[in-house]
Amino acid sequence: MGLHDVDKSIRTTQLWNILERKAEEEKLPPEFMAGVNQVCAYGITLAKDIIRFFLTFTLHDIVHICNVCDWMYQLLEGRAEELTATDAALLVMSAACHDIGMSVSDEQKKEMDIAAKRPSAEWDSYFSSHADDYEQFQSTGKVSDRILRNFVRLHHHERVGHQLPSVSDWPRVLSDNGISRDTFLRLCKSHGEPIEKLILTSADERSRKYHLLPCAILLRLADILDFDASRAPENLYRHLGLDRPKDAEAAFSKMEWDKNCTNHRFELVDGIISFSADCTSMQVEHQIRAYMDWLQKELDECGRKLAGRADYWRGFQPPHKVEVEIHSAGYKSGPFCLTMEQDRILELLVGRNLYSDPGVFVRELLQNAIDAVRTRVAQDSAFHLEDGRVVIHTWMDDSGYSWFRIQDNGTGMDQDIILNHFLKVGSSYYNSDRFKAETRKYGAKDGYTPISRFGIGILSCFMSDPEHNKLQLSTKRFAQPGSLVPAAIRMNVDGLHGYYYLAEEGMQDGESDLLTMDHPFGEGDGENRYRNQAGTTICVRLNLYQLGGFRTLKELVDRYVQFPEVRVEYFGQEGHVVYPTQGELMAEVHALNPGGVEQPPKEHSWYISDEEFARLKREHPEIVWENDQRPGIAVKYCPLDWMAPGDQVSGVAVIADVIKPKCHIQSDLIDESSSVVFSLSYKSDERKMRLVVGIDFSRELEEKMKTLRQTVERVRMERKHMMYRELLNKYPRYHGDTRWCQYIAGSYEIEEAEIPQCYHEAKRIKKEYGEMREKLDVYERVRRDFEAYISYTELSAACQLLNHLPDCLQKSGQKSIESRSVVAFNGILADQSQLLGKVDGFVGMILLLQQRYRPEVNLARDMISELPLEALAVLSVLQRKLRFSHVYRSCPEVFQASHFCLRVEEEFQSLLEEDPALKDELRLGAYTLREAAELLGRGKVVELSRVSKDSLYDILCLAAAKKLGTVYRNTKEPSGIYLCNGTYGNSTTSFPPSLFIAQKGSNATFGVIDKFWGSRINSYNPEHPVSQWLIRHQRELIEKVPGIYNALLEDMVMVNDAGKLCEKFNAGLRRLQSIPGNPYEVTDSLFLKKSDFA
Repeated sequence: MGLHDVDKSIRTTQLWNILERKAEEEKLPPEFMAGVNQVCAYGITLAKDIIRFFLTFTLHDIVHICNVCDWMYQLLEGRAEELTATDAALLVMSAACHDIGMSVSDEQKKEMDIAAKRPSAEWDSYFSSHADDYEQFQSTGKVSDRILRNFVRLHHHERVGHQLPSVSDWPRVLSDNGISRDTFLRLCKSHGEPIEKLILTSADERSRKYHLLPCAILLRLADILDFDASRAPENLYRHLGLDRPKDAEAAFSKMEWDKNCTNHRFELVDGIISFSADCTSMQVEHQIRAYMDWLQKELDECGRKLAGRADYWRGFQPPHKVEVEIHSAGYKSGPFCLTMEQDRILELLVGRNLYSDPGVFVRELLQNAIDAVRTRVAQDSAFHLEDGRVVIHTWMDDSGYSWFRIQDNGTGMDQDIILNHFLKVGSSYYNSDRFKAETRKYGAKDGYTPISRFGIGILSCFMSDPEHNKLQLSTKRFAQPGSLVPAAIRMNVDGLHGYYYLAEEGMQDGESDLLTMDHPFGEGDGENRYRNQAGTTICVRLNLYQLGGFRTLKELVDRYVQFPEVRVEYFGQEGHVVYPTQGELMAEVHALNPGGVEQPPKEHSWYISDEEFARLKREHPEIVWENDQRPGIAVKYCPLDWMAPGDQVSGVAVIADVIKPKCHIQSDLIDESSSVVFSLSYKSDERKMRLVVGIDFSRELEEKMKTLRQTVERVRMERKHMMYRELLNKYPRYHGDTRWCQYIAGSYEIEEAEIPQCYHEAKRIKKEYGEMREKLDVYERVRRDFEAYISYTELSAACQLLNHLPDCLQKSGQKSIESRSVVAFNGILADQSQLLGKVDGFVGMILLLQQRYRPEVNLARDMISELPLEALAVLSVLQRKLRFSHVYRSCPEVFQASHFCLRVEEEFQSLLEEDPALKDELRLGAYTLREAAELLGRGKVVELSRVSKDSLYDILCLAAAKKLGTVYRNTKEPSGIYLCNGTYGNSTTSFPPSLFIAQKGSNATFGVIDKFWGSRINSYNPEHPVSQWLIRHQRELIEKVPGIYNALLEDMVMVNDAGKLCEKFNAGLRRLQSIPGNPYEVTDSLFLKKSDFA
């Protein structure tokens, strides 16, 4: 550390004057002041350098240093003369050096970047509380300037030691007079730590030369009180762009500067700090009041720290009160912000208007238990997946209440998790920085993702009956080897409102029954008081009959448990059920496919029995079976883990097809062009597949039967009218009795005992006219032909086949396959729609998603509303392999084109680079990506398959093709899309892949619209003036008018009528053109016409 003259500004402060006078009075050598001068000059030099790294932060330069000195003097309130020279030196030097940890040289920046990549207590601590920054660091492999600035800001008081001169360079004269480097370092560090952390050594306590505790208090309070506009000069504020912050870091800095940009005044009189200010913004006022609240808290803590110490500077005590007076200009000051009425909000959240199924609490508790076990597996190296258990008991008590008890041996909870997550609605532990830090620290696999995320577990237990339901909790947090074992905890939750009874193991809670954990009758409970082992037990009392259509709690468990990795068991009056795990399901499915992953799924064949075949031939001799071949079915159990790229998807798709023997029809009534047809149906209630045999009649025979049917109806009406006329002529006395006439005609049924006397005569008459009807030869002949037709149209044989589904789909009593399709995440039901579509012969599917493929579900938790793009891409490949298809109108929202049409090309290309397995599954026409690249290298042109905007797989392939070369269309033959070598025009990777496709033939054409032939996408010429305008202004449009920009792009991708597209696109241009100053340069030449399209 070289010797420098201290800045003259600090020499003018009253504190410096006190220092010089005291040094002279105490006859200290001149070297003492030289040493102080040297340290201060060093600190001021580094402080001036802070703005180079913290460009947008409030200033920490010489102005701040002098302000801190002035505030130290004011806080002494007339006791400055009590300071020793050493006290004064400590105060002046700490004012100059307390922030030097925020100065970062280029070399130090490199060193910190390297340190972040190695085991480091400082960086471990930072990343533990900033999990998002850790994820960014992991993905990029480097520490961004933003992360580094945040790290330095939080640890700058600890970095003072890195910046101070070494012990050998520390002025010896200062050490001789009580200011050792260690003492000074502890003083500087203390301003960034709670005052309680300042430890006074025995030397500190004995010293009469310096008083470290009051010096530390003066430093921290003076630093906070430097709330002067000199730290935020307006010209620099504007120059830095803080009037319009563009990111979160700048927005934070803007708040810090705004607090200093008001016309404010401090006064300190008799221990009261009075603050007054003029504000033009309620937001700034709120920030200022929060700052003053912090100041009051610091005053209180410092006061407590000094309490009872009258030996410091004639009984020095810090101010004890802050009074705030803010004058609002242009607005009315007050607590005008959104607040919530807690009780009312809680009632709303458990109301049935938000959740269609009050039994959702079973799902919540199940997923929490499974997450706890999986998290322990991730964090506890001695605990394995097969060790995990989730056990459920249900029973009914003497009062008619049902009980649902679920226990796991997972991570358990401590008091911090209970207070901050379990009892805090909307705060899931699995979204917390603590969870992310612990998961990272204990080596969980990348991509480990829990099911839970909403934090409504406890609320869900009260949805069916908030007034009478209650919950009991017993939990014990697991401990890492060598760590202190946390105490077990018990808690009773007797309703939504009020406070709950909580106790820890070892407390003197007497004989209270409040902590008795309910359990099934006749069963002992070894953990009736506190758990002995890590994990959680939750017991819920409820009224089963308020759960809607569910008759038992087991029905809810059956519904939600869908092949988790963790073993789940159920005990209840229905018996004992062990639910199959994901591993057991896949083992059985794999066993049904002995060819392995390289072979297509094996077909398993079954034929109708001899008895059913004999019945079929006996009842329908018209069908001639060649070589006596019997029909049957072939079933494939497709292992989804083998078929889907990556390792995040598993499950089974069951697809069946008919084994059709050779047969034909031999009948006088049925012509030779009619044929035997076979179809499959699935009886979900019986879990059996039915093979149905019928006849597909020729068009000629269908027309003949239609004519016969019309003739029968006409003759029937003629007969009815004739009988009415005959009856009324013969029995005129019944002329007005319509009911009697209908009875005679056979169109009105009446019980025998109800027939009046006159109706007994009618019975005879009815018989008489029945004989008359039989004589209608024309009707009879038509009727016989029609009945023959009917017998053939109903020709069928519903041959029931035994259920050959894998045992795992049957033995648990689940309804998995009965719903046709089940989608689960980490073993918990997420959706029951046919997410991937369907195919002929589709019986059902169990689709199990894991880890990174966590779906977003709706509030009722019974339907997937969104999936990660990576998951959608993999499922689109799986969809193609299974040859599933969607009817657009019935397509789930996540697979509709509108859901991904604005995803940009670089997103897809980045995804393919990160997932080589997915990339290997793509085909460009008849070629793999590697084969296509080789063809391009030889100068060949590759023709792509037909591309549809409704197919995510096609869009993926298109993005991959554009990465290899130039994709183009020929306007003279727009149905084809081709790939050739080289680049063409400007880069458009920031747009959807299908939006811009090069055109050959005519550059005057703007676009090609989906005409329902060839490739079904809209694409546009990137060289056209409209395209060039959009490319040029894209960034501005996204930043300032994203709604209009997205609407323009969505219309360009989705609207398949040129006239409608012109209308919509031009309307968007008019809105942009109407903005004052026309900042986006919208000219009349940009407006579209139908003639702009091929």
